[in-house]
Amino acid sequence: MVAMVLVATACQKEAGVNPNRIGYHYAPLEVGNEKIFNVHQIRYSLQETDTLEYFEREIVADTFFLQGGQKAYRIDRYISDDGNPPWTQDSVFYAYQNNQRMVRMENNTSYLKLSFPV
Repeated sequence: MVAMVLVATACQKEAGVNPNRIGYHYAPLEVGNEKIFNVHQIRYSLQETDTLEYFEREIVADTFFLQGGQKAYRIDRYISDDGNPPWTQDSVFYAYQNNQRMVRMENNTSYLKLSFPV
């Protein structure tokens, strides 16, 4: 009897996949999204150590389609000494997301940022 109950409950279909359980919300890609980071960077060399502190701002600015039809998001990166204007544009890169992963393409290098489900 217990075995029948376990088999019956194990075979039920789920109503749908909750995107929050998969982890898509960890790196939302929507035009207009903005993140500001307080960066503390330490550069090491054989002669000296150099420490930099600055703010970095990333704005999802636009969308376009890659050659295979994948939707990609252009992200503009700005830097500031104190987190206030003026912000100076530092670089532009893009990111895309599908059911399995979220990838950022920076300086012609692909970085796998997330693998779904998280």
